[in-house]
Amino acid sequence: MANLLMLSRRRGSDASTLFFDDFSSGDFSKSNANFSWGGRTNVAVISGFSRAGNTGQCVRFNFGNTANQLSELRFCFGPTNDTTGATALHHPEVWLRYYIYFPTGNESPFVGPKAVNANASNNKFFRCFALPESDYPRYGASFYRGAGYGLGSVAVGDAEVGPQAGQYPGTGTVSQVGTSYSSGLLNDSTRGQWRKVEWYCKRSTLGDVGLDNGNGVITMWLDNVLQFSVTNINSYEATPTGPVSGFDGGYLFGAQDAAWTNAGTYVYLDDFAYSNTRRVPDSVGSSI
Repeated sequence: MANLLMLSRRRGSDASTLFFDDFSSGDFSKSNANFSWGGRTNVAVISGFSRAGNTGQCVRFNFGNTANQLSELRFCFGPTNDTTGATALHHPEVWLRYYIYFPTGNESPFVGPKAVNANASNNKFFRCFALPESDYPRYGASFYRGAGYGLGSVAVGDAEVGPQAGQYPGTGTVSQVGTSYSSGLLNDSTRGQWRKVEWYCKRSTLGDVGLDNGNGVITMWLDNVLQFSVTNINSYEATPTGPVSGFDGGYLFGAQDAAWTNAGTYVYLDDFAYSNTRRVPDSVGSSI
């Protein structure tokens, strides 16, 4: 099968990349002064499948077959799993890169049923925020399905990804922003492939008179192709614990408001990296 062949894994280096993990440790223990993995639910590092083929390690998310199924991997921009932000780095902007794999259901060896997100409605895909999470605006994106979202209706079993950002004051909930969406992330032409996902998140700045400049940004690329970029987010407002100064952490995937169609659905992730100065070069991590 494509992408399941034995392939060599080659690591590159780049001074601007603050953290990289190919999960060869077999767990989530890798950390440094810039990054650490945090809480996780229904997610594990597995062996025998990765971007390198039927070898190596990668992360496996388990989505089950029920609504509100939680499969989530949290992270912190800092040396410890900090939920308060006390030791986090408060990056004003961050670039993240990783690769994801949605099974076709026909792989050999078997890696899970066909990944179908047919009824997606705010099925979490990515979040990035300051800490503590409950006090600050959140940037991110979720899966949606059907007409009325971005590019409109798509084929049965496919799902779009749309940008979101929470704006304080309020309840801390996430609100849809922008009108551009990615429709090419999950469909029959892209299942069975390792897809490169990249994010750029930038906090808005504070104006001379103490008002939010409304210039926050969230941008997504898929296999180097721009999917959407929202550039008018307000995210520097005063909060219960002070003004937002930067990003402290976030999570990958998360709660699923609508069940994935096939029981025991798995999604895989590999070669995670991040920078606070530019997009992570392809030379960082494994090369196919």
